[in-house]
Amino acid sequence: MLELKNLTFNYDKVPVLEDISVQLNVGKVYGILGPNGAGKTTLFEVIAGRQSLQDGVLNYQGESISIHDIGYLETVPYFYPRMTGAEYLQLHQVRNPDFKIDEWNEIFNLPLYQLVDSYSSGMKKKLAIMGMICLDRPIMLLDEPFNNLDLEANQFVAQLLRLLADKGKIIVLSSHFVEVLTTVCDTIYPLQNGQLGEPIERSNFEQWKEKYRKSEVEEAINLADKLL
Repeated sequence: MLELKNLTFNYDKVPVLEDISVQLNVGKVYGILGPNGAGKTTLFEVIAGRQSLQDGVLNYQGESISIHDIGYLETVPYFYPRMTGAEYLQLHQVRNPDFKIDEWNEIFNLPLYQLVDSYSSGMKKKLAIMGMICLDRPIMLLDEPFNNLDLEANQFVAQLLRLLADKGKIIVLSSHFVEVLTTVCDTIYPLQNGQLGEPIERSNFEQWKEKYRKSEVEEAINLADKLL
């Protein structure tokens, strides 16, 4: 279990995350839903150790969390220049020699011996996902994982995340699109103004999705009406 307790984070005394407490269980896929600027990326970076924990507790299986517990997929993955896809995966393979690069690439179908600099955005996202699978960490954080993927790749990655959860991972992904999360998640937590709302379970997705869409559109239309 991954436990966040009273997690708070500020940028220059401006609150970004406020008193976040949640327990995330093994074998489940969780979604963090929120508009741009809601704090999704900051939350992931604090969990992953990219940002220092300012206040609160982060535990995994009852002990302080380690960066070696976490695989983190950034919204826009970073790659060293002049590196091939194969070299990138071989660096990850040092920690998991059993990872079969060629066999996995039969699924992802990437030109691994070309420079990553020549890849499209979608190809880079696929490569980063392969790297995270190779690391084989028990907690997987994916920040906007479906961005830049085509429809077929989107469908595959969604099913892959379900499979990883079934194999005992804790999967947490973020998006600002409702449909993305309701496709794959067991539970969704809305995040707005740095605070987590009440969880929405899969059995309530359809009813909640319609209500969420309607309120979101009405708010935007009301604002546009005032501006016109």
